[in-house]
Amino acid sequence: MPLSPSARHVLRKLRLLRVAYAKLAKSVPSPSVAKSNADAAYSDVVLALHDPVLRSTLESLLRDTSARMAFEEGDITDEMKERLDDILREEALDAAEYGIKRSELEQIFKIFLDNSIDLRGMVASGEACEELLATLHRKNLEEHRLSLTEPRKEKKARRRDLVRGSFNILTGIAIVVANTKSEPAFAYSYALGGGSILEGMRDYLGKESE
Repeated sequence: MPLSPSARHVLRKLRLLRVAYAKLAKSVPSPSVAKSNADAAYSDVVLALHDPVLRSTLESLLRDTSARMAFEEGDITDEMKERLDDILREEALDAAEYGIKRSELEQIFKIFLDNSIDLRGMVASGEACEELLATLHRKNLEEHRLSLTEPRKEKKARRRDLVRGSFNILTGIAIVVANTKSEPAFAYSYALGGGSILEGMRDYLGKESE
């Protein structure tokens, strides 16, 4: 089953937002322009997520899979280990519009296993996805503002955190959106995407700005 045009559109907009945040971290081409571009790219993603058909599908899959994970997370994780090559290949193809690499998916799965991430904290609705994106955007703008007056070493560390945190959260959302076409395989995307999102929430959004 091919990916819907609306899902492809969201993936493209997420990719552009990831690029905009990477440029924001470096203030390219200038601090004010980088901020304006990030604001525009963020608004585009939110608008794209409002597609009614995609939103309905996403809501249903997130709700049902969240309930399923409460009882079957261990079994699903075991299935993913057994079919890892096939799953990662399929996920990379599904999320091609976003531009994720196989090696990045492998790292996300490793983090999911190593950190024993509790998927009960995963976003479970389209509205929760929007709230997460809004929190990420506010955090990135604040980190960018603080970096402008910092010494080089501190600036570099803050920028690195911004890029990494944005990557984890946006990539997690992209993985979830990319598999709205396939209900049977959605649990795998939920686990991979959820692990990436929750790592970003914990390690970046949960970190206080200084």
